[in-house]
This record gives sequence, structure tokens and C-alpha cells, in this order.
Amino acid sequence: MKRFLITLSFVCLCMLSYASISVKHIKTDTENFPHNVISAFQVLDAADEPVEDLDEDNISIMLDSSTTKIMNVSTYDKSGHGANIMLCIDISGSMKGSPIQAVKNAILPFIDEVRKTDRIAISVYEDGYQLLCDFSSDKDLLKRIVSEIEPRGNYTSFYYGAHKGLEHLVNYKTDGVKIMVLLGDGKDENPTQSYTEDDVIALSKEHSTPIFGVGFTRVEAIYLQSLERMANQTGGTYYYAPSASDLKKYFGKLNNQINKIYILNYAVYGMTGDGQEHDLKIVVNTEMGEERDTAKIGLPHGAAPIEEPREKSGGSLDTSLVLIILGASLLVLIIIFLIASSKKKNRKEKERIEAERQAEIKEAEIQKAEESKRLGEELDRQKQKAEEQRYQKPVDAVNREQTMILNAGCNELKIDFEYGVLAGQTKTINKNGATIGRAADNDIVIPDSTVSSHHARISCSSGSFTIEDMGSLNGTYINGNKITIYRFSGNCTFMVGSSEGRISLV
Repeated sequence: MKRFLITLSFVCLCMLSYASISVKHIKTDTENFPHNVISAFQVLDAADEPVEDLDEDNISIMLDSSTTKIMNVSTYDKSGHGANIMLCIDISGSMKGSPIQAVKNAILPFIDEVRKTDRIAISVYEDGYQLLCDFSSDKDLLKRIVSEIEPRGNYTSFYYGAHKGLEHLVNYKTDGVKIMVLLGDGKDENPTQSYTEDDVIALSKEHSTPIFGVGFTRVEAIYLQSLERMANQTGGTYYYAPSASDLKKYFGKLNNQINKIYILNYAVYGMTGDGQEHDLKIVVNTEMGEERDTAKIGLPHGAAPIEEPREKSGGSLDTSLVLIILGASLLVLIIIFLIASSKKKNRKEKERIEAERQAEIKEAEIQKAEESKRLGEELDRQKQKAEEQRYQKPVDAVNREQTMILNAGCNELKIDFEYGVLAGQTKTINKNGATIGRAADNDIVIPDSTVSSHHARISCSSGSFTIEDMGSLNGTYINGNKITIYRFSGNCTFMVGSSEGRISLV
């Protein structure tokens, strides 16, 4: 039973260990503090494989006790940023033969797999240090240089080579993360002891440049502990490759780790840049558990603090936004009112102009009608006057009679009715004469109430015709003049009541 419990406990510990994660801060850029701080970090599982697909729900970050707001979470392969990788390779005498060939076989595929935005520099160390190729993205060039590497030297200047390669990396003027890949057996044989392990670690931490150590040796593995400490204390990862196949596998894993480095953009509220170092804490929560890492980062001097945006309570709108909306609405209403008023004013003006035009037209029509009437009346007067001048002959003013002397030898009178109830008819009167009136016993009967019963009489004496009014109510008219007795001497006009026409000598 005791053995079973021990075994069970061991299994549980293994499972917990396998399910754990590690968080490693690499670098924080505070150039745009506090609006946009950028931190790079790794999240690895127990097998040193990157934990992928984390977002702001999995990550929290604190700078001292200040509030932060994560704006973006990405990884290097998705961010578009390029990595700057320094390959620092041991080519001392211990690497002759199959070890150096194993190194080449591992590095060449690594170069093929890096992205176009990544840049690689190649340096080597043995008795001294040499930069074979400065940072470049030309893969053909890089692979050719690696292929031409051959071991040389009598001893290994491990710390000297690591420090010089790191110096070149941190002084390289470029954006993006900087990574040192240090390959060797960890044994320093430099008799001058110009640099130590602590010097390398201090320089790496000062510039937030992690060291990824790859231990590959045919001698005692105990010397690899120095390389492991460098990696663990600078935010990198240590790989122990006892064989050529392990070496190739770990370089492939290393490339994946670099691509999956997380890039975190965030704002810091209520904190002033004072030029001092402050505590940064990154906390990551996953299904495998929670883990954190801390680091000291310096803030730029003089950076002013920013305030945290106010939370909107109950979904209500911010006061300033409400005022903007109300102001915009009022402006729209004013514009609509002005447009409507302008249209109404224009409509009234058009109506006034149209009314004036119609009044002018009506006035012109009235004036035209009056003028036409006046001209018609004037024309009628002129015609009547012409007729009177044509047919009228003065009568005796004393007797107020108008007499027309009938030419000798005239036998008949012809009366042509032009107006009245007998319009269109013609009556002929011989020497026997005729009476005119409304009564049926007249020779010429005019059935009109304006004509008296016995209105007038025409008689012939001594070869001339005479017309005499019989005391009618409306009178008898010859050539427009009211008569009592007329003697005909030629053609003339007559009017009896409302009947009018012409009398002519036959």
C-alpha cells in the first residue's frame, strides 16, 4: 500500500510538472511610454514548446501598482516585426571532425526556415573572436559562410567570444527583438580571463537581450552548466544536445520559439516617467495553470501621465457625447427651420408676383374691353351720323315737322323690315295707302307690345306719299327723328316700336 501511494504521488507530480508553463520576459520598449509600451515575452510549456493563441483574456500586466490597458497581443510571426539573431559558434579544436559537421547540418535548415524580415549575423570564437557576416537576410550568403566554417585554434575563449558577439548585437541599430544563440561546450580555456560568466549575463540583462544556449560537447557535460545559467538568467532557453540529431531538432525548436515570442502593446495610466527603474510583472493564465515573470524596466524621464478612460455606467452615454448629439440635433433643426422659412417666403413672394400679374392681365382686359366698347360706340355714332347726313333733310322748325316731297310719278312704297318681329319681310304700299299697328284691322300688322294698336298711317295725295303718326305711345321715327307727318322724297330709314327697316320708292 505504501509503495502504491508513493507511485501515485510520483505520477501526480509528473502530471503537474508536465501541465505547468513558464513565462520569460525578453524585452520592454518604453520609448512611447505611457501611451504605447511594448513588451516581448515567451510562454512555454513543460516541453519547452510555445503556448500559442493567447489573448488579452489570458494575460495581465502591471507596472508597480499602476493600471494598464492591453491594446494588442500578437506574436513575432504575425506582427510583421523582424528578429535580429546573432549566431555565435564555437570552432575551437574540440569541434573538429563530426561535431562541426553536425553544427552545419543543424544551422543550415535553421537559416532556411527564418522569415524574410529576420536578419542573422554569424560570429565564431576559438582563441579569439571573429565576425564572419554582419546582419543580413540573404540566405544564400549566410548558408555559404556557414558551409565554409572550419575549426581552428588551440583553446576556447568561451566568455570572450560570447561577450564580443553580444556587444556587436546590442550595438546594432535596428528595431525589433535581439537574440543571441550561443553554441558551445561551455568550457572557457582563455588564459587571460578577460571576461567572466557574470560579465556576459550583466551585459545581456542591461540591454534586455536573451541568450539561447545550445550545449553540444564530447567532453564532460558539467561545463555546460555555465551556458545553462546564461540562458536561464537572461530570459532565453537552454538546450542540451548530446547527439547530432538532438542538435538539429533543437535548432528547429529554437526557430519556432523565436516566431512565437509574444508582443504586447499596452498603455499605463496615472504614472509619470521619472527616469527610474520600476517593477514589471507579466501574469499568464492558461488551462495548464498560472505563471508569471518579473523584470526591472527603466522609464523615460519627463513623460507626463495619462488618465484612465472613464467607464460608461449602465450603457449610458458620456456627457460630452450627449452634448455633441444635442448640439448637432439643434443645428439640424435650425437648418430645417431656415430652409422651410426660406421656401415659405419664396412661395409667398411667387404668389404675390402671380397675383399682381393676374391683376395686371385683368386690368388690361378691362381696359381693352372698355376701349373696344368705346370704339364700337364711336363707330356706331359715326355710322348713324353718316346715315342721318345721307337721308335726313331739314324740316320746318316752326311746325316741328319733317316733310319729304315725293317725286312725281311714284306709284308705290316698299317697306323692308330689318329688325323686330317682321324682320326679313317686305311690304308694298300702293296709292291707296295703308295703316300700321298692332291691331288686326291694320293693313300692316306688327304683333309687338312696343307698337300701338293704330300706330301710323301712310297715304298718297297729289302723286306723293305721306306718313303720319296716329298718336302712338312710342312714336314714329324717320331717319332717326321723331315725326308727326312726313312727306317722302326718297329712300329713308324708319322705326316703329322695336321694328326697324328701310322705305324705298318703287
